[in-house]
Amino acid sequence: MTVVYAIEPDGDMLFYKHTGTADGSPTWPITAQKIGNGWNFKQVFAGDDGAIYAIKPDGDMLFYKHTGTEDGSPTWPITAQKIGNGWNFKQVFAGDDGAIYAIKPDGDMLFYKHTGTDDGSATWPIQAQKIGNGWNFKQVFAGNE
Repeated sequence: MTVVYAIEPDGDMLFYKHTGTADGSPTWPITAQKIGNGWNFKQVFAGDDGAIYAIKPDGDMLFYKHTGTEDGSPTWPITAQKIGNGWNFKQVFAGDDGAIYAIKPDGDMLFYKHTGTDDGSATWPIQAQKIGNGWNFKQVFAGNE
């Protein structure tokens, strides 16, 4: 089962649930379920367990927690919790277990660890740790192991 989020040009967020991951079947028990509006951000990406990160044009990072992943309900116990600023990067994406990767315009990759996903707190035990350079690609993203 995979949860897929989509943001329409007007800022509405839609929820999709794909249950055909075992055999590749086009099985979508939930499609285009509206779960929010006002998602007009520079970048939005999902983390583990319903964590959603949104970066505003000014570089502020907001945290949201979506707990309606079973039925596609618009259940948001945490919304727009500011957890950081200065997120003015070429690209930002999440990995597993609260890992956040940020790529600077010069190609340096930085690592952050966010451990505040349960309560939306700005808890960052690891911040801006340089873990590589030369990440000058069109797009970079994480996968599952």
